[in-house]
Amino acid sequence: MRRNTMTLLATVVVDEQGWPVRLLAVNQWVTGELWQPARRTQALLARWKFDADTPIAAAGRWLESVLHIHWPELTRMLAMRDARLQRALDRHPDLNVLQDRSIEIVSSLRLDLEKRLRALDAA
Repeated sequence: MRRNTMTLLATVVVDEQGWPVRLLAVNQWVTGELWQPARRTQALLARWKFDADTPIAAAGRWLESVLHIHWPELTRMLAMRDARLQRALDRHPDLNVLQDRSIEIVSSLRLDLEKRLRALDAA
């Protein structure tokens, strides 16, 4: 049996116009993918580049840009994810928190693209 090696990095929520408005992380049981701690996930994201020449290449480049522009929010959201799971584990050490169906969305962070672009412009 092949072991699942795909990792869910983050979910980008968009509004009706397609603007990114929220980042979120779901628990491992939601996707069945390999869960990795925030530092490992950040390392994967830092190297991730969408370079496939496919019909969805434009969407991949858009996603790559969103994640890089919102890097501070992304790292904070992943740290929040790990902290919440650790608190759940501390409360229930015998529970597999990654499979706890009462924890679906582990962390979520609102995005403000205009504010982020102003901060990048000022830097």
